[in-house]
Amino acid sequence: QNGIRRLLFGKGSNAEEETALLLADPDISIFEYPRLMLSALLLRPTTRNLLLVGLGGGFLPAIIRRHRPDIHVTVVELDQLVATVAEEYFGYTPNSANPLVIQDARIFLENCQEKFDQIWLDAFDGETIPAHLATYEFLELCQSRLAHGGVFAQNLHLEHFRYFSHLATATEIFESLYLLRGTSNENGVLFAIKGVAQLEPPKKAFA
Repeated sequence: QNGIRRLLFGKGSNAEEETALLLADPDISIFEYPRLMLSALLLRPTTRNLLLVGLGGGFLPAIIRRHRPDIHVTVVELDQLVATVAEEYFGYTPNSANPLVIQDARIFLENCQEKFDQIWLDAFDGETIPAHLATYEFLELCQSRLAHGGVFAQNLHLEHFRYFSHLATATEIFESLYLLRGTSNENGVLFAIKGVAQLEPPKKAFA
């Protein structure tokens, strides 16, 4: 529609739009939250490996691959259908250096011994983060799989009734947090750096 391809989760009036791709220029982010997530790369410019939990239409791994091919992005997605749609309709193409793993993220992290420079959480079931990916135990597991100085980033719906619960849980795990709010006040991204007690965003980096 109007040159934009959209991915929706759910049915009818309850459907939530997860990805919107401008076909004429796939580098343009129609939604605000992907730009907020990408700001995490400014917090560790030397990033070489990144774990993304939640694929959606694949906008984030695709744009990183085009503009930062030196970063290896591993995507963990629970739903094979989501992966199929991302590959067939949104141009997402995993490969050996940028693999796609169809698995529950908690199981993946429990069995993975790799340390990541960045871990991004962008997993939603409609407008809700899956309950088992919002627990103290899961965030602690994420923290344990970060390299020292590694960046944790989580996409949040600021108006969701569990928003403050998510913040409180993250506060128990990480030494310091920074919330980057979108201009719409619907989305924000939570940042933390492992081993850094005072997190400050780079000057003008989020402009």
